[in-house]
Amino acid sequence: DLCIYTLRFLCIISLRFTTPPKGLERYNEGVMLIVDSSGPQDVLKGVKILTEEAEKGLDEAQYMLWLVYAESDRSKALYWLQQAANQYHPEGLYALSGLYKTGQDVKKDDAKALALLRQSAVRECSDAQYELALRYLTKDGVEADAHQTLKWMIKAAYAGNTDAEYYWGKFAYDGILLQQDITVALEWLEKAATKGHAKAIRLLGEVQLELDNLTEARKWLQKAVDANDVNAMAPLAFLMWKTDEDMAKILALLKTASQHNDDEALRLLGSFLFYGEGEYADTTKGLEYLRRSAELNNPRAQIRLGIIYLNGDGIKANPAKGMEYLQKAAERNYPEAQRLLGQAYFEGNGVERDPLLSHYWLELSAENGDGQASGLLAQGYLEGKLWKRDLKKAKKHLDAACENGAEDVCKSLQTRLNKALQEK
Repeated sequence: DLCIYTLRFLCIISLRFTTPPKGLERYNEGVMLIVDSSGPQDVLKGVKILTEEAEKGLDEAQYMLWLVYAESDRSKALYWLQQAANQYHPEGLYALSGLYKTGQDVKKDDAKALALLRQSAVRECSDAQYELALRYLTKDGVEADAHQTLKWMIKAAYAGNTDAEYYWGKFAYDGILLQQDITVALEWLEKAATKGHAKAIRLLGEVQLELDNLTEARKWLQKAVDANDVNAMAPLAFLMWKTDEDMAKILALLKTASQHNDDEALRLLGSFLFYGEGEYADTTKGLEYLRRSAELNNPRAQIRLGIIYLNGDGIKANPAKGMEYLQKAAERNYPEAQRLLGQAYFEGNGVERDPLLSHYWLELSAENGDGQASGLLAQGYLEGKLWKRDLKKAKKHLDAACENGAEDVCKSLQTRLNKALQEK
């Protein structure tokens, strides 16, 4: 059993050391006998040396014996792990924490597992730092704490923990827990992606696609797809569509991802078929794929269906169903859906005009940075038809519309507002 386990031990050793620790010649001799073994006798001799050093109290040797015996003799492995942890060996504390968390070899004890995890993290074990950060993020045995999440995640990331590098990049990209910074996001995502982190590879490709860096986007998204990441197929298909590649290949890629119920692939496939031309046009199937995507809570599919049903776009209009789809996306705080709902109530498109609901949804959308929503609010306060005329509020919302890129609204209303202010 000991010899069978040698292969795994060799892998651990190769990752754990670049050069053997200085001043530990006897310990290093034992390790090297196992690493460079020419047969079972060398392995046994190496283990004997490690055992001698462990019995003298060398924590590194004690931890290594835990690794050596972990699959061949759990009782002996646990003994040496406990010895290493008693001396506050960082990785030993982390490994013992895992046993108490799962109840393997010891009685399950969440409080002890957490205490050991904290001790390991304080002693610079990057795996422990990452797990502790994740616990504070996901409320796993502790109260959610943004400060503790960031503190331990960045420590782990700087220590080279690949998962932590990915999360720090994701935090910076999403603007979760810290201010959004795309430059920082790209830096950390690339660190993790270069090491082969699957989620980092895909997200890096998606961010580059969003930035319109198509060469870099293709590089990472293709790498993700080549590694069978189904969730990377939709963004790669979208990139192929942007660069006018073969539609048959694009649809084939999306169909593969759709078979795995990828909501974004279903949305894109539905949109391409619903609005397609010639041999690639299929309104019925397009609508079916969009519905499947919406059922999986894809907000953009819900918004698209809302528009289709509200306006009778290519099919018979069904305003009630259209509003239902828009409501679902709006309640998940998507500004476009909120604006479209507010606009429907503002204009009486498919529903009765409603001052309260119109103002509620447009205000929410505007607060979320939708310039068109701000423009509609400005129009409403300028005209005074749906709400009481208020030129001060009209100016405030028109300024917001201009700041948020609604240039058409800005131009069309600015002259009217200026004239109204002069007349007043």
